[in-house]
Amino acid sequence: MEEKTLQQIFEETRAAALAGDAQAQYQLAYLYDRGEGTATAPNKASVWYALAAEQGYPPARNEFAMLLLRKVQPSAKEEGVRLLRLSADAGDAQAMFRLGECFRKGWGTERDLSASIGWYTLAAQAGNAQGAYALALLCLNGEEGFAQDKETGLNWLRQAAEQGYGEALCLTGKLYETGDGVPQDEKKAYEYYCAAQSAQCGEGAFRAARLQEEGVGTEKNAEEAVKGYRSAGASGYTHAYYYLGRCYALGIGVAADAKQAIFQWRHGANLGDAPCMYVAGYCYETGFGVTVDTELALYCYMEAHFRGDARALKAFDRLKETLSSR
Repeated sequence: MEEKTLQQIFEETRAAALAGDAQAQYQLAYLYDRGEGTATAPNKASVWYALAAEQGYPPARNEFAMLLLRKVQPSAKEEGVRLLRLSADAGDAQAMFRLGECFRKGWGTERDLSASIGWYTLAAQAGNAQGAYALALLCLNGEEGFAQDKETGLNWLRQAAEQGYGEALCLTGKLYETGDGVPQDEKKAYEYYCAAQSAQCGEGAFRAARLQEEGVGTEKNAEEAVKGYRSAGASGYTHAYYYLGRCYALGIGVAADAKQAIFQWRHGANLGDAPCMYVAGYCYETGFGVTVDTELALYCYMEAHFRGDARALKAFDRLKETLSSR
């Protein structure tokens, strides 16, 4: 039996959606959203999410609620919160977590930390790892006036990590690496970072790679570290490109290649990483891997400063003085 093409799946799903099947309507919205079997069409996706939500299909109701919460109009945000409440009242743990986010951040409702904690707790008790992780952060950090309680925070963190939640696994690794609230154990830290990487956590991949490069908690392996930095960047952890560029610049785990180094740094800079933007400025100032371009160097330093790099303003002022004295 021949495997169906994505286009065939799309056509069959659309036919079922047009016939009123709520699950098919949700699946069709997903296909439009991801551009699978058809061209990407966010507006059409929102229509089908709305139609499936109108029939009470829980996943569609949640997705449509999130679409509404992203809108500017207050009435749309309020409707999003109403839809999440319907799902939460029906026992949907993900909707409970999202309501916690709404009350914490003031999306479609007044900010209310107490209500937020209540929804996070219900979500966590219903098995939602994000709810448990949110509570862990509040307890461990004492955020937003919430009383710090490390013991309770570690318990919530353990619950989220045991469910394989990547960010919780990564944070657990950081605690073991620094000995914060747990006995310092760099081998355990590396193991947790690797588990986080397996859970598609970009920061986990980055931190595992950093320990591999340094030979901390595991054998030193620069080649594997380079692979880890690539994986971290591909997973959305943009600061990994700073380290990847550094590997190419210094020949760590790869052959030294100035052009590849600046390529990685520029890529990270374009994605918003301040240190990447700073070092790109240095390259344009000195001609490392690129043709010297003082104006572009000044731009990079200025942008790096605005993004929070502490070195950038001094570099900008120094280069500006050099330029004006010519």
